Amino acid sequence: MRVYREADFLDPRENISIQKCHAFTDEPPHTHEFVEMVYICDGSATQYIGENAYEVGRGDLLFIDVGQPHAFCHIRSLSYLNILLKPSFISEKLMDADTIFDVFTLSAFSDYEGSVESPARRVSFRGAELLEVQALLEQMLGEFEKKKTGYRSVLQGGLQILFAKTLRAMCREPVGGVELPFSALMAYIEDNLSQKLTPSDLAARCFYSPSYFCRVFKACYGLPPSSYIRKKRIEKAAQYLCETDYSVEKVIELVGYPDRKLFFKHFKEQTGKTPKAFRTEAQK
Repeated sequence: MRVYREADFLDPRENISIQKCHAFTDEPPHTHEFVEMVYICDGSATQYIGENAYEVGRGDLLFIDVGQPHAFCHIRSLSYLNILLKPSFISEKLMDADTIFDVFTLSAFSDYEGSVESPARRVSFRGAELLEVQALLEQMLGEFEKKKTGYRSVLQGGLQILFAKTLRAMCREPVGGVELPFSALMAYIEDNLSQKLTPSDLAARCFYSPSYFCRVFKACYGLPPSSYIRKKRIEKAAQYLCETDYSVEKVIELVGYPDRKLFFKHFKEQTGKTPKAFRTEAQK
């Protein structure tokens, strides 16, 4: 499978590239070393991202992660705006913006180190919003092409507006069939309970500022990230105590508790029993 290299598509002096593209034939499966956003201006096609197929048309915006296989098929006079971003631009320049990086965490950017398994998300703009978003992107294209003084700041601001509008569009979607916020991140937490998991690290993984990440996380799941992680660690510890003959010390290690005393305190608070009593009762 072809890999599009960052050096071939992004000027080393730039963090972003914006182009208007026209396609009349299928684009075979490929991956790339940069983040890609595709906004459909006109025409239609089927966009495959990983194992997911999306029928796309005017007003649709797609997010594609680093290393994520994708392809355009069944193209019908497709015209689109292509926004390419260096990963460093997202984390360094936009990290502190209170915008909608859950678009990324929900979808393409849930596993930032090049995962090809996380599903991508399509956001659809319609009516007046479609016209506003397309005008915004056309303005950003003009800024990128003309490169007048301050154009980088204009592009950064334009991306933040785009993300905010995307959040509004996502909030209007029906709950049924829509992936819950941070679902891929939750799987990551489940798989890495033995590792150090801090809200700041998780926020960075999702391209949120730590404060905004904690607010959104608590709004979605009813607990701050640290409390959620603690709850999951105790649940996992209880599972080990029921299903294995691991020592309590081994269980403490496996669920990532650095302090034995703190583990006992939290375990009793959550289960109402000491680890030993919990295991004894579970084995009756």
